Amino acid sequence: MSKAASRLHATGGILFLVTGAAHTLGQFTSGASDPGSRAVEEAMRKVAISGTSFTYWNVMQCWGALYGAMTMLFGALLLSASRSAPGDPRVRRATAIVGALAAILQAGVALVYRTPPPVFFMVPAAVVLVLAAALPERNTP
Repeated sequence: MSKAASRLHATGGILFLVTGAAHTLGQFTSGASDPGSRAVEEAMRKVAISGTSFTYWNVMQCWGALYGAMTMLFGALLLSASRSAPGDPRVRRATAIVGALAAILQAGVALVYRTPPPVFFMVPAAVVLVLAAALPERNTP
């Protein structure tokens, strides 16, 4: 297996881990410093979703925590997949392609909803994973 492709693949997995960790840290820090944001947060905490016992704030916190956790787990999966099948270019190529698609999807959704921080990690992750999938294998004796 190409060392460059393996390193690029690992870099993509690490970028997913960093994105998930950064999101998790940001998720649970108080970002409501201006009065308008505090008012929106307070309203979300008070308004229960019809027919349920949870609020809009609960839903947003759940989605945010899941995004961070699942992104970290996906990064761990990328790293463990190539480590569990060392030297198998099919495993690296398949996981790199899926990882690149996931990174492109995350970056696209972040741009559509005007939340650019994930883009800073996901665009480089997509690039390194596409390169990891595309690099030719070396012929080793």
